[in-house]
Amino acid sequence: MKFTKKAAFAVSLAVLCGCVPFASVPAVKEPLSLTAQAANYTEYTDGDLTYYLYADYAVVGKCDTSATVAKISAEVQGLPVTAIGSRAFEYCKNLVSVTIPDSVTAIGKEAFTNCSSLTKFTFPDGVTEISYGVLSGCSALVSVTIPETVTTIDDMAFHGCKVLPSIVIPEGCVEIKGTNSSTYGGTFGACTSLSSVSLPSTLVNIGYQAFHGCSNLTKIEIPENVETIGNSAFLGCTKLKSITLP
Repeated sequence: MKFTKKAAFAVSLAVLCGCVPFASVPAVKEPLSLTAQAANYTEYTDGDLTYYLYADYAVVGKCDTSATVAKISAEVQGLPVTAIGSRAFEYCKNLVSVTIPDSVTAIGKEAFTNCSSLTKFTFPDGVTEISYGVLSGCSALVSVTIPETVTTIDDMAFHGCKVLPSIVIPEGCVEIKGTNSSTYGGTFGACTSLSSVSLPSTLVNIGYQAFHGCSNLTKIEIPENVETIGNSAFLGCTKLKSITLP
């Protein structure tokens, strides 16, 4: 294993082996609108999608689990569609394609978890946080596009995307959050085909178990601004040959 600085050798081994203590990351508190527990709302169904209509905006609340294609409207019943609710597409195992308009600026936790036929996903411009477990278990996912508006990627976001070959995290992102539990998780945990990761110069924190089990990752370059690398961040990266530290 090659390192850019000899002084970093011990630190890197500790991170890889999971021996550096790291405080757990507090859970993200979601906007109530994403959990459908805000003020009173009415339901409106259009095809396979059900929208929750609030006073001045609408949220995608749920999708029929038999749906194969989903096209989210930018506006329903005269209201802008601004969010996708938590678990709205959970276990839509036949879903192969989803189109999200730029009116959507928030996507709830586990919104697309276990959509095992979904192959491509593009986060709309305006989304600032990729939520907990949003694409976890999307085992056919081969392409993800993240906009430069994203500043935070939460725990488990891509966990188990086992055929995802590469990821580019854009400039502007400052944190890849770690798991909050003692069980093996991590933002990119068990992405066993992930061989290429591009980290932005703006990145400050790489969380606990962030890349745990990425067994096809061969090298990683840590940007200059990174201040914290969480415990077990690269645990189980059995093909990792090169780490560049700032």
